[in-house]
Amino acid sequence: MNIVRRTIAKLVYPDGLRCILCGGELDGEYPDGYCRACSPKRVAHCCEICGTTLSDPYRNYCDRCLYGYDKLYFDGARAPFPYADEHVKNIVWQIKYGGKNYLAGYMAVPMAEAVRAAGWQPDIITYVPLHKKRFNERGYNQAELLARSLGEIIDVPVIGTLEKLTYSRTTATGMGRQDREEMLRGSFALTGADIKNKTVLLTDDVLTSRATANECAKMLRLGKAKRVYVITYATSRGDKVL
Repeated sequence: MNIVRRTIAKLVYPDGLRCILCGGELDGEYPDGYCRACSPKRVAHCCEICGTTLSDPYRNYCDRCLYGYDKLYFDGARAPFPYADEHVKNIVWQIKYGGKNYLAGYMAVPMAEAVRAAGWQPDIITYVPLHKKRFNERGYNQAELLARSLGEIIDVPVIGTLEKLTYSRTTATGMGRQDREEMLRGSFALTGADIKNKTVLLTDDVLTSRATANECAKMLRLGKAKRVYVITYATSRGDKVL
């Protein structure tokens, strides 16, 4: 572990904490909340554009980016963990549906490392919004919690730049790409925050079909953002067309 990770661990996580999966005791060596036994493998190789995981180390782009299947409004996306890992899915589920909002502090540590590794220098951090009804049902927005924890680590201000206009009892989780795109089209709006000529870092928990991140990035572009990057805790596989 490098000196940056050690410093973050000592500042953010005191001794005596427990592994977020098995409950085993942690120390500052494991600031992302996993003990050595439970710690999932990081994303080893990914698409240079959208950040989805690639099994072939000689591939630089996923099929969707290589063949231009989508018009992307963000400049790049990264995530520290593959969503295919069951431990990672467990953590995402717990913060999203299990009420464990304290996990955001742990999850933001490897996300901060991924931002630094990508060389991004955002002016502001923002997040994928929830509709007010969904927010009231859940009690919090996990994307906002991740953004605020990340902002504390990399010392970048967090601003709510987007709002969700539409509400559905059905979430996008488990939907295919086309269904997600149809459901999300026109569902976000700008709040009026000043993002003109700013580099914006958009935060969410998982990048799957890219539809949510792309719809949000489109709105940020309409607000004259100079660049838009996406950081999530986990990302899908990009070996085949989704």
